[in-house]
Amino acid sequence: MPGRKKVPSLATLTSTTLSNIVLNSFNQTSEAAVTEWAQSLYELLAGHLQCGVYQELVQILLTKLDLDFANSPSLRPKARHFVPYLLGSHLKSLDFTNLRIIADKSIMKSIYEKFGEMCPNLERLSMGQSFFFVPEMVANLNSKLAKFSKLVSLKIMYIAIDMMLIDIGLICPKIMELSLKGSNKIEDGSAESISSCKNLMILDIQGTKNKW
Repeated sequence: MPGRKKVPSLATLTSTTLSNIVLNSFNQTSEAAVTEWAQSLYELLAGHLQCGVYQELVQILLTKLDLDFANSPSLRPKARHFVPYLLGSHLKSLDFTNLRIIADKSIMKSIYEKFGEMCPNLERLSMGQSFFFVPEMVANLNSKLAKFSKLVSLKIMYIAIDMMLIDIGLICPKIMELSLKGSNKIEDGSAESISSCKNLMILDIQGTKNKW
């Protein structure tokens, strides 16, 4: 008897259908009008979608845009206006490491500047090498982390410094996973801050100077 084919969830079907509609509209919108269009779209989606559907929709949109962004240089200016408007209070996960479009300097800067205020319900945050050559941009990361009290997973790979971890267990009391992988400026001075994370279950300090 043949195995049953896995049926996509209603949320996935909804997100996939919506992503096609959104991208079709995006492609038909001029660069001059895309910012106003993106703002209206955000207000519409954020006001009507459940958190899970919104998160899945954003991931699908970013994945599809990532391919177009790499292959269609003419599309990049419009994408730089659009992508930051995908942020919102519904977003629970933000990963700067797995898509080229997020690593674009203009998009990365815009998202980084806004996400502290726009994404208060973040539970997972990953940052990495795309920030390596702009340390001044992330120098204030600790103050941004103070806004994410629901964070359970924090990955600051290759770019972390001791200052980013000050009072980390107090400002992000729910952290269960912390990765500082490859951050060679992390030293023993951060040990006290790390030890304040009472719920920590996974710690990656490979490539740091911390002797734990």
